[in-house]
Amino acid sequence: MIVRDLIKSLAKSSSDPNFIVTQEVDWLDTLNAEGDNLFPDVFIKNSTTLTWDSSSEIDETNYAIDLSGTTYTGIESIKDIYLIDTGGKSWSYDNFIYDNITKTINMAPSSYKAQSLSPCSSYPSIEINWLSRIGTLTFASDISLGTAELSLLKKICIKETMQTILLDHTKLDRYRTLTARSNEGVLLAIITNFNNEIREAKAKLTNNNSIRSF
Repeated sequence: MIVRDLIKSLAKSSSDPNFIVTQEVDWLDTLNAEGDNLFPDVFIKNSTTLTWDSSSEIDETNYAIDLSGTTYTGIESIKDIYLIDTGGKSWSYDNFIYDNITKTINMAPSSYKAQSLSPCSSYPSIEINWLSRIGTLTFASDISLGTAELSLLKKICIKETMQTILLDHTKLDRYRTLTARSNEGVLLAIITNFNNEIREAKAKLTNNNSIRSF
């Protein structure tokens, strides 16, 4: 999911779709603070397109692609690969093995059966989609999350934002006007409810080994 779209969803869920109380940049700061600390297994989606006959990363003789350069720092795994023919059509290609130690993709491993589709001049472009560890998010970042993890992250960020509103008189006044909620007790009840839901969601994910630690 693109971070800007996630922030829009967070704002809508907090009854502030036009960012009157909490600005987009504030949501981004919250995501960076909470996402990196609470989700060690959140990944960012990345994509690169290489050219078979000219990209320095490609060893045409050995059908190998070297991703050890600084451009690919933090790479954890290869999500998928597409070969793009001369007409611009993309073809899914799964006949590869990625070595996470050498950061090399073997595009024709002996352990895999031969395929009619293979990297060559007829498919001059190779699109590689890969995952890297989460770093500092921007509005354009694309993060990879399961449904349960995304739901938990949303609840955590909304709860943190509600707590910020509760402690800021200016934001609290704006929020009262925006939602017609007249007292701090309502916000405290919302925060308490989120705390309970977050605790339950964390327990489920931890038991399922979806999240390493909190």
